[in-house]
Amino acid sequence: EYTLGQPKIRSSFSRPPHTSGQKALTSAIREAVLYIGEAPYADSVSGTLTIPYLDTGGTGFVDGITPPMKVSSLRPYVLENNIWIPVNGQLIVDTTNRTITFPIPHLSVFTLLGTVANSNLSAVRIFPVPWRPGSGGQLDSANVGGCGQGIIFDNLTSDATIKIYNIQGDLVRELNIVSSDNGCKAWDGKNAAGRNVASGVYIIIIKNTGAGGGSLIKKLAIER
Repeated sequence: EYTLGQPKIRSSFSRPPHTSGQKALTSAIREAVLYIGEAPYADSVSGTLTIPYLDTGGTGFVDGITPPMKVSSLRPYVLENNIWIPVNGQLIVDTTNRTITFPIPHLSVFTLLGTVANSNLSAVRIFPVPWRPGSGGQLDSANVGGCGQGIIFDNLTSDATIKIYNIQGDLVRELNIVSSDNGCKAWDGKNAAGRNVASGVYIIIIKNTGAGGGSLIKKLAIER
């Protein structure tokens, strides 16, 4: 019988890389190792992993983070080629025991990252690209707790708009970002009328409507 062994902190990742606008909870880094009895066993496995976070007094904010980081912004990431990649899947947030449980596709190093407010759009990410909804792989819809399911816009400012155009220049959808979104927004791949958009290339214009202004133009592809 295979069991998921007690996760441990790998010392070489005591100061992990993190993306701009996000901070990794160093105390939350875990290396998932499969054990048979007392011996580690190198094999692929799927299951769930639970990682604790600190929120003394149940304030809704992570302890010791400046500027403040909301617990609701915490999301699991997996280390792939020394880059933290978001983990897809449904999160279970236990605010009583201060833990987050999530599915893992394989054994690796995992952590929790939370979003702090960005002042500009320089760190914006869009994933997965290309987006292949229903494919069942890494390019399928991302499901990020507190953000939504679909294609994810991350590291946004607290006040922004996302306008999505088709290649002909027609406005397909507009999304508004507010402070409660914690710098993250999901697009479900539907137009303003609630219908799925077709496969193709789409132009994304993101504008910071808060202090400092600024705009960003990106492309993304959808393959249905």
